[in-house]
Amino acid sequence: MIFNNDCESSGEYPRVPFTQTQRAVRRNDEWTPLQDIRLAIVGVALAASLSGCVSMPNKGYWLEDRNNDGRPDTPHERAVETKGSRPFHSRLAIVEFDEQGDLWDPVQFRRAKALIQGTKRPLVVTFLHGWQNNARPGNKDLEKFDTLLTKLDAPAKEAGLDVVGIYLGWRGESFDRKFDWSPLNMLGRQLSFFSRKYATDRMAGIPLTTTIGEISRTARSHTPRGITILIGHSFGGRIVERVVGNALVAQTANSASSPGTPSRVQMPADFVLLINPASESLFALNLKRALKTWKEPRPAIVAVRSAGDVATGGIWTTGMRVGSFGGGYREYNFNGLRDGQHSYITRTVGSDRRQITHVLEKRKDASTSCPSDAFSYNLANATKEKVFIKTLTGCDAYELKKVNSRTVKDEKYHLPSEAYWVIQVPNEVLKGHGGDEEQGGIFSQPTREVFAALFKIANISEITKTPSGLVAAPLAPLDVAIPTEMSETPSESIVPPP
Repeated sequence: MIFNNDCESSGEYPRVPFTQTQRAVRRNDEWTPLQDIRLAIVGVALAASLSGCVSMPNKGYWLEDRNNDGRPDTPHERAVETKGSRPFHSRLAIVEFDEQGDLWDPVQFRRAKALIQGTKRPLVVTFLHGWQNNARPGNKDLEKFDTLLTKLDAPAKEAGLDVVGIYLGWRGESFDRKFDWSPLNMLGRQLSFFSRKYATDRMAGIPLTTTIGEISRTARSHTPRGITILIGHSFGGRIVERVVGNALVAQTANSASSPGTPSRVQMPADFVLLINPASESLFALNLKRALKTWKEPRPAIVAVRSAGDVATGGIWTTGMRVGSFGGGYREYNFNGLRDGQHSYITRTVGSDRRQITHVLEKRKDASTSCPSDAFSYNLANATKEKVFIKTLTGCDAYELKKVNSRTVKDEKYHLPSEAYWVIQVPNEVLKGHGGDEEQGGIFSQPTREVFAALFKIANISEITKTPSGLVAAPLAPLDVAIPTEMSETPSESIVPPP
C-alpha cells in the first residue's frame, strides 16, 4: 500500500493520508556509521556468547522411518517422550520447515493432506509456534497443541466434525535451553531474538503460503465443507500475520479492480487467531489501511494479547530500541499531526494502544449464573455482551467492548478496523506471554473458552455453513502452484495409518 496525497479518508476509517514532513529526514535505505557501530557491538556479543553455547541443529525431527515401511513415522506412531507411552492424537500431522523456510520433506505435507481427506468433515486446526520452540519430541508447545486436539474431540464430534491438527514446526529455538546452567548459553539464547526474528521473514515465504493455502483448499473440498482454524503464537503470530495479510491485500485489490467480480474474499483460513503476536505495529498499521474498505461480515484476523504480557511489551520495546538504534526512520504527518515511524517498530501490535480495537472486561453484573460447560455455551451462544470464562478464582461473565477513538488516549492516532481486531484480555484469562503452564499454557481452559466465544462472535460458525464459506458468491479458489514433488500422487506413502 502506497501512502500519498491521493488517499481519501473515509468515515469508516478516520485516519488521514500519509505525507512526508517538510523537515529533513534520513532515507530509509541510507546506511549510517551508527548502524556499523551497532552491528559491531552485536557481533562481539554474539561471538563471545557462542563460544559457550550449545546450538540447536538445523534439522527435521520427524523424518525417521523407525517402522521400516518406506515412509517417515507419523506422530501417532511415536510416543511423546515426556509423556511415557501416551501416543499423539491419531489425526495430528507435523510439517517441518528448515532455516530458510523450505519444507524439510514434502511427504510430511502430503500426509497432512491425507489426514484431512480421510475425514467425513474436517475441523482443521493449524498451529505455528513461536520463539524458543520447535518440533522436537518433548517440546512443550507440541505437547500442549496435542492436548488441545484431544480437548476439542468431543465438542467437534457433537457438531459432526473430525478434528485434524497440523503442527507447523520451524527453527524457533536455536540454542538448547537444557544447557542454561551456562551463563553464556543463556545469554546466547536471549540474543537469538534478533536472528529468530529474521528467520520469521524467511518463514513467511512461498512454501508456507503454499502449505496454508493447500490445507484450506483440501478442507473446503469436502461436502459439507470443512472448517479451518489458523493459530500463531508469538513469533508464529508474526509469520501468520504476514502470510495472511499479504494474501488478503492481493485478493482485495484484485476483487476491487475486476468489474462484475463479487467483493467477497476467499480467506486463507476461516478463523485466523494470533496469540500474543510478536510483530511490529507497523505491519498492522499498513494492513489496516490497506483493508480500510473491508465489507466482509467477519474480521480477517483476530489478535489476542494479555494485559500481563511483558515479552511483547517492555521487553520488545527495549530490544527493538537497541536493535533499531541509528536506523533510518521518518516521521508521518497526519494533516498536521506528526507521528513517528520508529514508534511503530518499537511496539508490537498488541502493546500499541493505537491498535487496540476491543477490550475483554469482567461484567459488573455479578448475578449472572455461569453454565456448567462454558466452552460449549460460548461456542453456541456467546455475544459481545456475554462471554463466560472459568478461571482459578471461579466462573465469571465478561463482555467484549469495542474501543472507539473517544476512549483512547491520543485518540487522534487511534486505528480502528473491522478487518483486523486487536483484543486486550485480562491476565487472569491469558497469563503473561505463554499462558498458565499448569493449566495448559496458551491453550488453557480459560483461553479455550475465549477462543470459542470469538469464533461465535466473529460469525465464523454461520459463514462456514455455506458450501463456499462465503455469504456471497466467492472468488475463484486460491490455486497455489505446488512443486512437482509435493503434488498429490497415488501412493501408499500418503495413506494415513489405521
